Amino acid sequence: MLHAPRLKVEVCDCYRDSAGWNQRYRQKWSWKLRPGNIWPAVDEKDVVVLTDNNFSDFVAENHYVMINFYLHECKWCRKLAPEYAAAATMLKGKAVLAKIDSEERELAVKFNVDGWPTLYLLIGGGSHKILYDSNRTRDAIVNWVNRITNISVQNVTTIEEAETILLQAKSNTVLGMLDSLEGEDSEELAAISKVHVDVKFYQTNVDVGNLFSHQIKRPSLVLLKREGLTPTYFAYEGQFTRLAMGEFVSKHKLPSVIPFTLDNAQRIYNNPIKQLWLFAPQQFQDVISIFEEVEKAFKGKLLFVHVETSKKESYIRNICNQFGITEVFPTVVACHKADFGTKKFKYDGEFSLSGIKSFAEDFLADKFLGKLAAAAT
Repeated sequence: MLHAPRLKVEVCDCYRDSAGWNQRYRQKWSWKLRPGNIWPAVDEKDVVVLTDNNFSDFVAENHYVMINFYLHECKWCRKLAPEYAAAATMLKGKAVLAKIDSEERELAVKFNVDGWPTLYLLIGGGSHKILYDSNRTRDAIVNWVNRITNISVQNVTTIEEAETILLQAKSNTVLGMLDSLEGEDSEELAAISKVHVDVKFYQTNVDVGNLFSHQIKRPSLVLLKREGLTPTYFAYEGQFTRLAMGEFVSKHKLPSVIPFTLDNAQRIYNNPIKQLWLFAPQQFQDVISIFEEVEKAFKGKLLFVHVETSKKESYIRNICNQFGITEVFPTVVACHKADFGTKKFKYDGEFSLSGIKSFAEDFLADKFLGKLAAAAT
């Protein structure tokens, strides 16, 4: 996430503590509130003001909502205001642009805001959010939102085309097998494509059953996930509703080793199975590869999570603090949620395939006794 430089000191001095925003920051920037430093007049007739009180209801009623967290004292927020207001007018009827004052602390905490301005696009009642980190101009914002809102399901009309898509897709791909390319089933598929913008969606009414090892009835979905050179296929033949299919796509689109991000955090927290976490910067690719290889032996038994500690976002710092991670070198932590609370144990052995695999086996078999040092809780 890109943050305004603010003379190189504000990111450090402006932070949120248990009592609210740091008072030293408020005092430091109080001069900006004097006459002559007030925000210029901006026509914001199409920008909605959201607060802790009206946020949930408003987002639930609008499919696309862009939110702008701003700070009155921030000159970059003042610079963005007229651009954002103009973009709101241009996008009227397609997406709603809203702003949230930094004083709305519950929302700031929820979205881990640690710099201003911070912008997100919320999709489908907030079920999916995308951080906006491009240019802060009217045209850049409009073009970016239009690109996302114009995502659609593409039609596949021949079996050869379907085969090419399934064999050559390099990212998460969904193929809907329908009786017709129009009608209720197609509309349900289109609805989830508008939420899962990181997945490519196709639909076909041709018989592609010969492409799979078993006959798949219609209407149904096939989700292709490619990790490395090997594609994996997941079939869905349940209720053809946006809710049920959305849950299926959310579950299977995640990689085997889940990267810890704001989008994935809640799914990780809510997953009841035991978890193995790797805290490592991206440059330790050899350790990450070992961790990914260990995952293959515990599919469905343990949840594997990777926190890329080289990232500077506040939510990365927060999760490291929660797990007691202070080292710059890779650290593996076993995490188990039980009725009595959450237990965490650090791995203190050699970073080898056999060592981490043995640690995972002991963790799965509840063999952790006094030999393992508990991590911070």
